[in-house]
Amino acid sequence: MQREVDELQTTLSYDYGKEQQYFSLRGKCFSIESKEYTYEMCPYGKASQKDKRGYGDVALGTFTKWEGNNNTLMKFENGQTCWNGPARSCLVTFVCGAENKVIKVDEPSRCVYAMNFETPEACTTADEEEWTAKLKQLE
Repeated sequence: MQREVDELQTTLSYDYGKEQQYFSLRGKCFSIESKEYTYEMCPYGKASQKDKRGYGDVALGTFTKWEGNNNTLMKFENGQTCWNGPARSCLVTFVCGAENKVIKVDEPSRCVYAMNFETPEACTTADEEEWTAKLKQLE
């Protein structure tokens, strides 16, 4: 019972955005495939890289915090250590999109990964107004 209470307190302690818009993503995972790997990102959980040849999974980190003040950069840290290098980490940029999906993964520097994640939850009133204006132009 204590474990359940602790888990609930942890869940409630997370920042789910100004309007709690990211709460629905908790407990879900999203993936994208590249030539050699499948990358998976679980908001408020973990990020990983899975080798398609069966060489195993590599932890890219666990969720630690939001970077910045607008809840669009989710930081995953303390992943598996690289050979003669730092522990892996991943910064996930949340962008406005029609559905929840990882759309891009890069490794901009050694053992540091960057993902772009589309979600309707990242859309703002400004995005909505822009779409409405574009729809009116098409009519």
